[in-house]
Amino acid sequence: SAQYGLFITGSVCANGCLFERIEMSNNGWSGLCSYNPGQSYAPTVFRGIRVINNGGLSTGSYEQIHGVYFYNMYGSNVVIRDSYIGNNTRSYGMYIRYTLMSIYNTTFADNGGAASDYAVVFDSTSDQGGVPLSITNCVFTRNTGVAYLRSSSDTPILFTNNYIFNNYGSQIITVPRLNIYRTGLSFSFSQNVFVQNAVPQGNTFISIDEGCCSTSGLRYMAIDNNTFTNNAAPGGTFLYVNIDARDYSRDSVSGNTFLSNVAATTILLDDNVNAGAHRPVVTGNLFLNHTGVEMRTTVPARGVPIDASQNFWGTNLEP
Repeated sequence: SAQYGLFITGSVCANGCLFERIEMSNNGWSGLCSYNPGQSYAPTVFRGIRVINNGGLSTGSYEQIHGVYFYNMYGSNVVIRDSYIGNNTRSYGMYIRYTLMSIYNTTFADNGGAASDYAVVFDSTSDQGGVPLSITNCVFTRNTGVAYLRSSSDTPILFTNNYIFNNYGSQIITVPRLNIYRTGLSFSFSQNVFVQNAVPQGNTFISIDEGCCSTSGLRYMAIDNNTFTNNAAPGGTFLYVNIDARDYSRDSVSGNTFLSNVAATTILLDDNVNAGAHRPVVTGNLFLNHTGVEMRTTVPARGVPIDASQNFWGTNLEP
């Protein structure tokens, strides 16, 4: 097999490109690779592409063996929409580094070779200049993990309105140390539907670490209006949120539905700093027919309580 299905480099898309209805399958390394550490792109769109069954070669660097691999300067603007990324089982379905990326209406299926792999990995750190990521209206099924999202600097992440069902991996969603300096909405994890996903005994199902870093104004993190039904993290934590409690942060875990999930703890709130008195808002959530404890926190009081009002705990009496 060939090493790549489609390899893009140099200035070929400096003024923008449209790639449409292309299938990239059965390649030894990545089906689609864009490697341009010294070149920014004008808006470049991949529409209706199919990236299937790639990464079969045992040779090649770690970055070369994913279904889709993007490594561009932070100014690059890439859109993937109406596409299918499937059965790329050597490593990740898609690996994105330093690339402004919007992914819409795309299905990720049967990706990942090991339990610690993910359908999508986004790695944008401040050493190369951060860029934003948006994943919207996508379907994730039968992957090992779903998404690993690491960002910093002025780099918001939006993971919204996605359907995630029947995935199994070490963690389903991992967001390590956001460290976003952005004023305003820095992280939105909203209106997603999770059905029949699972992690091994004692593992965490979703882990979100807000990180640190001051802003000139208020910074918001929203984990709102998601639905979780018949998922399993046996003996582990279902949703772990490590907040930045300093006064410029405003965090919300609200309007979510937790229905018939298995976990020792459904929501665990942690505090990654020892200063400030901000407390998250945990309101309007529905907990029904679940195992274990609904919510647990290690956040010190510091005289300011967590707002956990107007939740339904599976009974008419709140704990």
